[in-house]
Amino acid sequence: IERGVKLYQPARSLRQRADTQRRAHHALSAQHTHSEGIEKGPAGEAVEQAQSLVDQRTRDLGPDHRRTLDARQELAFCTGEDGSPTKAAALFWELARDCARLLGPDHPTTLATRHAHAYWTGTAGHPDDAARLLHLLVIDRTRVLGPNHELTQKTRQNVIAWTSMTARCHAI
Repeated sequence: IERGVKLYQPARSLRQRADTQRRAHHALSAQHTHSEGIEKGPAGEAVEQAQSLVDQRTRDLGPDHRRTLDARQELAFCTGEDGSPTKAAALFWELARDCARLLGPDHPTTLATRHAHAYWTGTAGHPDDAARLLHLLVIDRTRVLGPNHELTQKTRQNVIAWTSMTARCHAI
C-alpha cells in the first residue's frame, strides 16, 4: 500500500497541474470564444462548434489567418477535453507546425502550442514522448525567455513530472 501511495502522489501532482492549466486555458479561451459565439456546453457540442468556427474562418479569412489559428487551437483543446487526446495531440502538432511557419518558431503562441502538443501526447498514453517534447521546449524557452522565466521553470517541472510518469510506467 505504501508503494501505491508513493506512486500515486506524483501522478496526482501531475493531474493537479494539468487541472490548473486547463482552468487557465478555459479562462483564456473564454475571452476568445465568447465574443465569437461559441457557447460552452458539453465537450462534444464545444467540439462541433469549434469545428464550425474553424471551417467558417478558413473559408472567410483563409487558413493562415491568426483568427483561424486561434479557432484551430480551441478545436484541438475541446477535442482533448472531449476524450480524444490522441486526436488532440495530432491537431496541436499540425497547429504548432503552422504557427512556427507563420509566426516564427520563437513566437509565444508557437511555444504555447508546442506545450499543449506535449501535454496531449502524454495524456494520450505516451509520457516518454511528452517528456522528450517538453525537454526540447525547455531548451527553446530558456534561449528565448531565460532560465528563470516562469514559463521556462513550469516547462522544466513538466519534464520532470512526465519523466517520472515514464519511469513508473516502465516499473509496472
